[in-house]
Amino acid sequence: MRVLVADDDAVHRRVVESALAGWGYKVLTCSDGSEAWRLLSDQDPPELALLDWLMPGVDGLELCRRVRGSSNPLSSYIILLTARGGGDDVVAGLEAGADDYLTKPFDREQLRARVRVGSRMVELQRRRVEQET
Repeated sequence: MRVLVADDDAVHRRVVESALAGWGYKVLTCSDGSEAWRLLSDQDPPELALLDWLMPGVDGLELCRRVRGSSNPLSSYIILLTARGGGDDVVAGLEAGADDYLTKPFDREQLRARVRVGSRMVELQRRRVEQET
């Protein structure tokens, strides 16, 4: 399963990339929202995306809105991974289309568990689409 990590902080991006690779995921990375949108709007987007909220170009909330507004039946499962942890921020992120929300600094095992949930959801979605076609 391919996971996109979009974060403008190189250290944070590398920490998340290393953890995901260690858990067996194929990781794609980028440092700005414009590049993330290019990857997420591709014909075959990554199955999961971990997006920072505050990035140059397109921010994480706008990325969520764009992905959810696309016509791709197999759109990416999105986890916002951000320092913005207020209650209003979580609500805004989920309402913009994120499937899950995790704040920085994050607990490694929580991240692993949430990515596993995302993987299961992607697989269920894939099966449903296959049955419909």
